[in-house]
Amino acid sequence: MKFTLLKPLFPIITFIAIISQNSYADSYATKFISNVKGLSNNSINCIWEDKEHTMWFGTWGGLNAYNGRDIKTYKYSSNNANSISNNIIRQIVESGDYLWIATDNGINRINKKTEQIKRYYLRNSSKKVPNAEKSYSIGKSSDGTIFGWFKGKGLFKFRNNRFERIPIDFTCQVKELSITKSGAWFLLNNSVLKHISISANTRYLRERDLKSIAVSVSRLFISDKQNIAQVRETLIMLDKYARIEKTITISRSSQVSQVLLDGGKLYISSIRGGCLCYDLISSKYSSVDYGISTEMPVLTLFIGSQHILWLGTDGKGVAQLYKYTPLFKTILFSFPVRSFCSYRDNQVLVGTKGGGIQLLNAKTGQISLFRNEGSGLISNSVYALRKNGQNDIFIGTDGSGLNILNAKTNKLSKLIIPSTFSQFKSVYNIHFSNHDSTIWLGTAGYGLIKMDIIKKGGNYIVTKFKRYSSSNYSRTLNNDIIYAIASSPNDRYIWFGSRGGGLNRFDTNRSSISKFEDLVSGTLTNDDILCLFQDGRDLWVGTSYGLNRIRLVTSSYQLTKYNNRNLESKTIHGVVKDLLGNIWLSTNQGLFKISKDGRLENYTIKDGLQNDEFSDGAFFKDEKGNLYFGGVNGLNYFNPQHVHLRNFCPRLELSGLRIYDKDINIATFIKEGKLKLKYDERNVTLKFIAKDFINTESCEYAYRIDKTDQWFEMGTDPNLVLQLSTGKHLLEVKCSNGDKVWNNRIYRLQIIVDNPWWFSFWAILCYLLILSIIGTIASAIIRNRIRMSRKLFLADIDKKQDQKIYESKLTFFTNVAHEFSIPLTLIYTPAQYLSEMRGIDSEIKKYVDVIKDNAERMQKLMQELIEFKKSKSNYEPLCPEKIDTKEHILSIIKNYETIQHSNKIEFKYNSQNLSTIISDKSVLSKIVFNLLSNAFQYTPQGGYIKMNFYQEESKNSPLHFVVRHSGRGMTDEQINNIFNEYKIFDQVASGNMQVSNGIGINLTKKLIEYLDGSIKIKSQLGEYIEFVVTIPPLDITREDVIKLEPSKGKMQTSENISREKRHPETLIYIIEDEQNLRNLLSNILYDYTILDFDNANEVLEAIKRNHPDLIITDLHLAESGLDFVYRLKMDSKTSYIPIIGISDKSSVEEQIDAYNKGIDTYLVKPFHPRQILSSIENLLTRQILLKDYFNSSLSSLTIRNGKVMHEEDKEILERVNDFIKEHI
Repeated sequence: MKFTLLKPLFPIITFIAIISQNSYADSYATKFISNVKGLSNNSINCIWEDKEHTMWFGTWGGLNAYNGRDIKTYKYSSNNANSISNNIIRQIVESGDYLWIATDNGINRINKKTEQIKRYYLRNSSKKVPNAEKSYSIGKSSDGTIFGWFKGKGLFKFRNNRFERIPIDFTCQVKELSITKSGAWFLLNNSVLKHISISANTRYLRERDLKSIAVSVSRLFISDKQNIAQVRETLIMLDKYARIEKTITISRSSQVSQVLLDGGKLYISSIRGGCLCYDLISSKYSSVDYGISTEMPVLTLFIGSQHILWLGTDGKGVAQLYKYTPLFKTILFSFPVRSFCSYRDNQVLVGTKGGGIQLLNAKTGQISLFRNEGSGLISNSVYALRKNGQNDIFIGTDGSGLNILNAKTNKLSKLIIPSTFSQFKSVYNIHFSNHDSTIWLGTAGYGLIKMDIIKKGGNYIVTKFKRYSSSNYSRTLNNDIIYAIASSPNDRYIWFGSRGGGLNRFDTNRSSISKFEDLVSGTLTNDDILCLFQDGRDLWVGTSYGLNRIRLVTSSYQLTKYNNRNLESKTIHGVVKDLLGNIWLSTNQGLFKISKDGRLENYTIKDGLQNDEFSDGAFFKDEKGNLYFGGVNGLNYFNPQHVHLRNFCPRLELSGLRIYDKDINIATFIKEGKLKLKYDERNVTLKFIAKDFINTESCEYAYRIDKTDQWFEMGTDPNLVLQLSTGKHLLEVKCSNGDKVWNNRIYRLQIIVDNPWWFSFWAILCYLLILSIIGTIASAIIRNRIRMSRKLFLADIDKKQDQKIYESKLTFFTNVAHEFSIPLTLIYTPAQYLSEMRGIDSEIKKYVDVIKDNAERMQKLMQELIEFKKSKSNYEPLCPEKIDTKEHILSIIKNYETIQHSNKIEFKYNSQNLSTIISDKSVLSKIVFNLLSNAFQYTPQGGYIKMNFYQEESKNSPLHFVVRHSGRGMTDEQINNIFNEYKIFDQVASGNMQVSNGIGINLTKKLIEYLDGSIKIKSQLGEYIEFVVTIPPLDITREDVIKLEPSKGKMQTSENISREKRHPETLIYIIEDEQNLRNLLSNILYDYTILDFDNANEVLEAIKRNHPDLIITDLHLAESGLDFVYRLKMDSKTSYIPIIGISDKSSVEEQIDAYNKGIDTYLVKPFHPRQILSSIENLLTRQILLKDYFNSSLSSLTIRNGKVMHEEDKEILERVNDFIKEHI
């Protein structure tokens, strides 16, 4: 077996016979396939088309399979058992997936899928070749049984994968045998024709059982479609019962090689040469001479799909004859065609380069010379033809000036151009505007020319002349070769394009030229403009590198570039629109049609064009809608409505498979539509074939993988190269027919790429085994680490959770501290009043003092919470002072008397040798308070709390104290974690009155360490908890210790509070959104006239009516109190009013911000009543002093360098000083 690649069919000798050059009637095309293109031999004995539409050619030199593009050859080889038994092929019969081949030495069965060949010799020895020709023949009965005939040996039927002999009693008398669906036809040596029906059940044949035909027969032409025999110079047609239906007389000299019935026609081929067609209806002969010479011997005929007549010749190979409808009318010239213009009825003038003007009769297709230089034409190179409204034709040539063909006289004249105007030549485009009174010329080298013309006495005269060139319009024009001109529908704008200089627009109203880039956002595909076509709002621009469309949208232009793969980079020579709304393009690669729906069709020389290359600007549409395109070898013209493409849907199949450049048998790899590949076979090349025997080389292909939305076009190359990943993939391929009409027939192939060996089942099993061994060994080593890591991980999670809870609590406490400031002020201030009141009961005063002291302590704690929130690690500097330890501790303990009785707790306090200690009183108080609060919190009802305080007898000795309380006790783990700020233990003892635990044991420990002390914990589970604390005297040399003046005691008590107003003339505004606090302030400031407000807006309205002497405002109103203060201080009318700000924030930053806004005094809640009274008296006194000062003469005096001087003297001295400095 031999494989030969058949090159594209166009180079095959092709003959196209045109019946009528002037109409779109059917024509015929004939293509020849010979050994030059891969055929094993040029003498063809038989032809067959199988059900997969593969053509099989049996020759004198082997068997050939042809799919429209490629040829495979099968030949005998003594070294190859899988080869045919003989190279002389006589007969081909198809049965299922097999082809049966009769040769001169045996019968062969070929599996079309696997290409396996089985030989059958029907004799004992295969070495002895029969002497007689056509010794073997085959046939298929109506039940599909294959029969074989071995001349002189008998008849055989194929059953059970072998041939079985059928006994007959007239074997030696048989000259020729044909077996078809109609039965077996025996032509005997005595020219008698006999017939009998046979099937798989036929066991023997006897001559007496056969039906004879009562004529003397010389040849048989029997097939499934026909029963025809030759009787001397007559052909007889027989029915299935062997009765004569019709007789046909043939030429006595013709030697009939094959007779083929096709519908109502009978094709008769001759060994002497040629082929005839006999019409059974009209009983007339016609010659099949479309490329088939009468001297060309034709040995066999076959009618295939697509209505193709296949002719097997003796010496010329295979001829393929089919109907052909020409799409275009073609006129060939030796001169390129450059221009067109309508002339008279059905006549068109054709301008050529070098051949003058030709006259084409579009109806008859006749063409003749019309004008040349000998008949008055300026030059035989005619580039432009344009008719005006008076039907006079203006002619642009390569010569100087213009020719004009007068419509009435049919005579040529020249355009009269006064000598005062510039001369020009080489006119490539002519365009009229302004009702034909203005003519625009595009020239080669002379730029754009505008002329106003008038007609006098039958002649045209130029009245105005203007030339636009790169020399005088260099800013907008940079090239003087202009091939294309077009105008807007109203002639307002003239568009012209130059070679390499881009597109320009001439405004006729302003006489100005604009470059395309100044009008439109974007650039053209190329600046080499070859043609322009105005279509309503659209301007089509053809360049040497693609197509563009410029559309007018309202008052701006919109650019569209056609980047389709088939149009990209094409040279666009012409653009025109047909009556159906389709755009036609002439290019350097044939004609293109852009349908209204955007589809693109391409026509080339294979479709009957003069050439694939066309000429610049050579396009035209006549009144009837016919389109004309000029090219380098002539012209094409056609009516677009008559251009119809075939809708034939070719069969698409996989014809080849290559893996790493090695051809693979498709059947062995592809089973049930699946292609299984190993990992190292994933780089594959698949070759497809579209079974279109007409223009097969023009079929296009597209594919997609895994049903993606996008189809990838392959063009006309049927080879698909894939590099696939592992896994399953679905490949889908579709194709067009030879006319590039696509169909919905899709070839699908599932491709499965195996994993590499290192991902195979056994490899993975080995990996798992190795990993299990490693895992077993490693697990013993890392098990403990995993447990430890888990433990640490859980501990870390607990710590983070505790930290989160702690931060949330701290944030909550801080926020609450802000909210407590107002009610705390309302508690503290009345308590202070009551404490200072004379005659109050001592028992009541005792509890009032407790309230007042705890209010003060609560305020300090809240401020510390706020500061602690800002920075947990930064404490305020220590303030050492001498503390009476016994008195201080007793003052703390008495706060818990009420809680002690409520919870029925036995509280014992013991002290020894308590004296004094130098320390920070505030910090020490926190330590004792927190430990006591913790003890009361966790001591159950009925339990006990014991406190023991003692100092050594030496002076300023450390303070030791022990706090023990009953309760659940603590484990060793709890004792280790008790100082963890994020650790949460059991809830408080049930039934206890809730008491605050301050900031917690953790902070207590930090405070003790801050004082250089220590704390220890002892506990017995279920019994008690004991805290042992040691506080040494504070080292006053530490950097974080500051010295303060000794406390001067508590606030001074006021004597009798008079209820009569002492300063009723003083008006004070109070702004506070808390009603109780407003009432309290009003009571405190009883001696003044008070107006209170709950918002700043009311105060602003009141100030417009009456200015107060002083304002007291809360700095944290619903609207910003600081903004209110700033607004007053920035107003010159109210800036003098003193303002006291009240806030619950005591930080330095808050106070600085308030003072920057203009606050005169800043008070922190809770405040002492005398504190606010003193602040008011101070501010009011200062106001009075300032007023008196500025009203006196002292305000005009100043002291400078110890000398007193007036302001006037100061100004004089400064001016003298400046004068001296300026003139030194």
